[in-house]
Amino acid sequence: MKLPFLMTFSFICLVSLSGCVSLATLQTAQPLDPGKVNIDLGAAVHATNSFAFIPEAGARVGLFTNADLGAKVSLGGLFFVDAKYQFIDSPIRVSGDLGWSYSESSNIASIGWYPTVLIGQDHWYAGIRETHLSSSGEIDLAGTQKISASKWFLTDFVVGASLGDQLRILPELNFIFPTNGKALIMEGIGFQFNYW
Repeated sequence: MKLPFLMTFSFICLVSLSGCVSLATLQTAQPLDPGKVNIDLGAAVHATNSFAFIPEAGARVGLFTNADLGAKVSLGGLFFVDAKYQFIDSPIRVSGDLGWSYSESSNIASIGWYPTVLIGQDHWYAGIRETHLSSSGEIDLAGTQKISASKWFLTDFVVGASLGDQLRILPELNFIFPTNGKALIMEGIGFQFNYW
């Protein structure tokens, strides 16, 4: 049990060191059962034109039937919280998620809202997320482009897999379309440790 906690602590130290925004989703459409807790480690990777590795660490907890709450930190000092509720269970799960983020680094502050719809079954998930950011300066988008508008948004389509049980691995692809920048594909990989 000590190894996952040490890995999580090391990852949290790492994510506070630099300055990009992670746009990985790394969660399925299924919320955790009430009282269940996951520790999450993950990373977004972009390697098409320039390489960016953006780690993140966090946790999720099941609140009540069909609802959970998550929090994570990402490279560059981004703090993110979200709540997810599952509306449909069968034949395909459908969940709505609303996230909020705050980031401050190098005299740049940003606040973001992330309404998301996720669908899926036990071993796959897909979804669409709108990202609405308001910033006081130039934001680095995964090391590929800098966006300097004070308010901007992007659309993110995600597809991923969920492999395993006690330790789950979540490989995914994010297709990102900024309104005032170039489209990009971001790969993601997540590791979820189920504790309770």
